Amino acid sequence: MAPIDPISAVLDAGDDFFAVLCLPPPNADAAGTVTWSIPEADVRRAFRKRAADVHPDKHRFNTAATAAYQAVARAAAALTDDGLRERAVEAAAPAARERRAAEVAAATAKLDPASRAAAAAVDRDDARAAVAARAAAVADAAAAAAVARRAAAAAKAVARKRMRERQRSSDDDEALAGDAGDKGAGNAASAAASDEDDDTTPGAALRAAAAARARRKRGSGRKVVG
Repeated sequence: MAPIDPISAVLDAGDDFFAVLCLPPPNADAAGTVTWSIPEADVRRAFRKRAADVHPDKHRFNTAATAAYQAVARAAAALTDDGLRERAVEAAAPAARERRAAEVAAATAKLDPASRAAAAAVDRDDARAAVAARAAAVADAAAAAAVARRAAAAAKAVARKRMRERQRSSDDDEALAGDAGDKGAGNAASAAASDEDDDTTPGAALRAAAAARARRKRGSGRKVVG
């Protein structure tokens, strides 16, 4: 058999990123759950090998090499990105379930009736266990989400309480500042009133009269000397 041209193999794979990089496809379990657990390091290693096989510099006279190289790069980018990889696995899920069903049918066909019945029971048990595991995972996720919501609500409540306390403290400071201003104004008014009282006391009048007499006396003394 002639070796398969890597450029043709890549282009024939189309959007099957697993086939483009020569990586094993996703698998389905007895419950129909499809998973793919190839490490990212293996994906990058497969990309380097496949990219070297189809690189345009290696196939200077094959115009399809550039398209093949771009397809390899696109497949590697998809299988190393969490969101894109999940979509790629979902797209491959129907084929994975079909392969699982075909494998089970082929294996069961080789068994005698008793063994076939036992194998079917095992598959049913596996399916029930897988369904139970998925339900538990969903319940755990829901519980974690509920805990996160309660924590967020508690954090908001604490933030609102602190805001109210800061607002009350600010209002108290303003009230104290207003009281201090009123007291200062009252002291100033009292001082002004005290000054006015000092000008109208009998002692002040006596001092003013004595000063007037002293001025008259100095004036009369100057006249006699002249």
